[in-house]
Amino acid sequence: MAQVSLLQMSFAGAMIILAITIIRILAINLLPKKTFLVLWEIAVARLLFPFSLPSTFSVYSLLAQCMHAANTEKVSQEVKMLPIEIAKQITTIPADSSTTASAISMWTLIWAAGVMLCAAVYFVAYWKYCQEFQTSLPVDNGFVRHWISTHQLKRSISIRQSSRFSTPLTYGVFQPVILMPTSTKWEDSKLLQYILAHEYVHIRRFDSITKFVLLQENIYYGTCAYVRIGCQCNNRLCYGC
Repeated sequence: MAQVSLLQMSFAGAMIILAITIIRILAINLLPKKTFLVLWEIAVARLLFPFSLPSTFSVYSLLAQCMHAANTEKVSQEVKMLPIEIAKQITTIPADSSTTASAISMWTLIWAAGVMLCAAVYFVAYWKYCQEFQTSLPVDNGFVRHWISTHQLKRSISIRQSSRFSTPLTYGVFQPVILMPTSTKWEDSKLLQYILAHEYVHIRRFDSITKFVLLQENIYYGTCAYVRIGCQCNNRLCYGC
């Protein structure tokens, strides 16, 4: 396996996300919803592992061969135009890589600064939401007690409500919480069954961890706009619900 650069991984991830987007547009009513979830998991896995199997049919291999052939031909033509003594001296002079190294280090520093800035922004937002989650209140009624008793997991599920959120959501991994808005109509049991079943699927699939992975990839590949858009769209997790 060959290690892949950040630019190559961003390009590969963007192409996979673009292909999945086209497939979804053309076959959204022809394929099962879980198919798109599996495709997005493949895209996420491709961005996670910075390795690729070397192949002569790879786009990068073909580009590298073309660039190497063009550079070799150009250098050989320029050397032939010089006198023999000067040409021999050119072939023996080592290449000065200080300019390239400084350019690489400069872009690396810029990328690292961007990653740290994005991480700080997301950390502040996460801390803010954690503070708001703590203001929620537990829900205790007959419907909730019955629903929890019929949806047992190894992890204990709790249902809470808050006035700070207008739509239901789920958070937590080891002690997951379904957070409902205070405007929830608890007498509408049929609607609540659909809402809680939807959130229950997210809990069973550990989508909180998946969102965390998407967040990390969004920070790491922040320079690639298409990868960033693909990682930000959390509604992709709802395709298999």
